[in-house]
Amino acid sequence: MTNAEVIGSEYDLTCRVYNIFTGLIFVYTIYNLSLFRKRRLAKSSLAPISSKEKEFMAWTICGFGNFMVSVDLFQHYGLWNEFMYGTFVGLSINGLLYVVMSLVESWVSIISSKGKVTVVPKWLTNLKYFCTFSFLVGENGVACLEYVMGGQENPLTGQMVNNSDLSNVFNGTTNSIKNIFVGILITIWATISVRAGREISAKLGQGSKSDGPTEEQKKISKYCKLLAYGSFAGVAYKFLFGFLRISTVAIYPDPPCGNSWVSIVTLLLTFLNYVAVFLSKPKSANAGKGKVASSASSTSTTVDKT
Repeated sequence: MTNAEVIGSEYDLTCRVYNIFTGLIFVYTIYNLSLFRKRRLAKSSLAPISSKEKEFMAWTICGFGNFMVSVDLFQHYGLWNEFMYGTFVGLSINGLLYVVMSLVESWVSIISSKGKVTVVPKWLTNLKYFCTFSFLVGENGVACLEYVMGGQENPLTGQMVNNSDLSNVFNGTTNSIKNIFVGILITIWATISVRAGREISAKLGQGSKSDGPTEEQKKISKYCKLLAYGSFAGVAYKFLFGFLRISTVAIYPDPPCGNSWVSIVTLLLTFLNYVAVFLSKPKSANAGKGKVASSASSTSTTVDKT
């Protein structure tokens, strides 16, 4: 008998509700991604993929992972083993983190702009590559590895029981190392975001009345701060569980005493997915016509070689 059968039909309803909300935004993200692709191909078949299109690719990956998690939200059906479930969660988190890094990178390029050419510092590009790889290793690799690491002695038999022989039991120390390391990397990007927000604000303050800040520039300055606040909240979550579990050999799942409607990570990722997609979606009327409806059409981006 599975845990879902013990809980009853309420768990079925919970998963279906999450399925609907995560599935809708996943499909809608794919639709908007196709609009970006049509716009790019309308200009030229060799046109490079824009940063906005890359962000929607990341949101698509995030949405896919989130939807697959919602199919068996708390693993009570037994559809996903620990490794599959950890992979889906990792894809969701990595998609979000890639968008965060891309946004910060674009804001820093505005500060470093030279005329109509926005410059991405080489150190920031290298940091993004390093963190992308580290997040994949941490949230996907180590997140699966923690389920097979360690073990403890059975007090009744005196025999050693490995975590890999138990269901949904993971090593707290391995989990802590992952959370603390990822938390440090997120802290770095949040700090860069705060600094970028201040520098953009200072730069805007230097303009004259005739050459004052645009509405888009004001939004960028505000988004820098909002992203930083959200990132620091994520860091607090990572550090909290990181230090609480640092010396724990095995962490067991809660027993299925009843149904829960709250999955904090899934809810947060779904909310952010909806907000980001609706704020950044392309205008469908312009898709496929080769027109760019922003001031970015007159600028180009390059990576600083120094």
